Amino acid sequence: MPTPLTPSLLESFFHGLDLQFQEALQNQGTIWEKIASKKTSVHEDEVYGWLDLVPLLRKWYGPRVINQLSLRAQRLVNELYELTVGIRRTKLEDDTAGMYSDYVRMMGVSSKLWPENLVIAALKAASSTTVYDNQYFFDTDHPVDMDNPNSATQSNDIDYSSSGGLTSDNIADAFAKMRAFKGANGDPLDVNPNVLLVPPQSEYKAKQIFNATIIAQAVGSNAAAAIDNQLKGMADVVTSGRLADTPDYVYLLDCRMPVKPFIFQERDPAVFTPRYNPEDPHVFDVDEYLAGVRARGAAGYGPWWLAARLKIA
Repeated sequence: MPTPLTPSLLESFFHGLDLQFQEALQNQGTIWEKIASKKTSVHEDEVYGWLDLVPLLRKWYGPRVINQLSLRAQRLVNELYELTVGIRRTKLEDDTAGMYSDYVRMMGVSSKLWPENLVIAALKAASSTTVYDNQYFFDTDHPVDMDNPNSATQSNDIDYSSSGGLTSDNIADAFAKMRAFKGANGDPLDVNPNVLLVPPQSEYKAKQIFNATIIAQAVGSNAAAAIDNQLKGMADVVTSGRLADTPDYVYLLDCRMPVKPFIFQERDPAVFTPRYNPEDPHVFDVDEYLAGVRARGAAGYGPWWLAARLKIA
């Protein structure tokens, strides 16, 4: 005989699913917070203005010198996301509802990873997405001064594929190039990378570069000498499986600033909502309960000079 689906039984069942969703949501680890700033949105879209210079304090004598800061507007539009599972009424009546518990837990995992999916997707699109200086986020010719048509340019898209790829020397060179970035006023931007974001294929080599105490250096055709690793501890290696399909690139990032290289913009957090009222049209017409997640947000870019893409193969 089928189990009577009383209102209290249904409420208890779906409350249990919500608890399982929340537990999975809280326990799932993520990496996006290390490379992206979280911005709370209250509108359909938000506009960000990034400085293309970092003004320095000057000795004060005479009247103040007013810096006309160049704010470059960038618009980020929120988008709607959902994930829904149907639960047949007959499954509950026949006491076979346990099959849905693991799926709801995975919905919690997916909800926790939703910002990460958006941020990594933005990173992958960064070499073809125009940002505030009218260049791609990763590009070879960012102008030092956007308002000067004859401005010198700077590159945060660096090719090491023909010079050894992911090596200590190339990483040291990338550090030097990023630290030399200048703002529109010609002053250094004080970039100091502290994260190397890599695909799984590069994790072992990257950790060798930043974690080894000594490294071997060739001194002759058949000999090598051990020297101190000057890069030890200079950056944290962060690995994303979502980069496995682009193994030719790693990303050197400065994530110390008040704003990070990427943005996760949250309009509505992921919320688990069940529908099990017998008078609900879907429940009545299809004989199926529903449980779904709804979220709204977007991912975008901070200042380009906080990141560099390094081609290693």
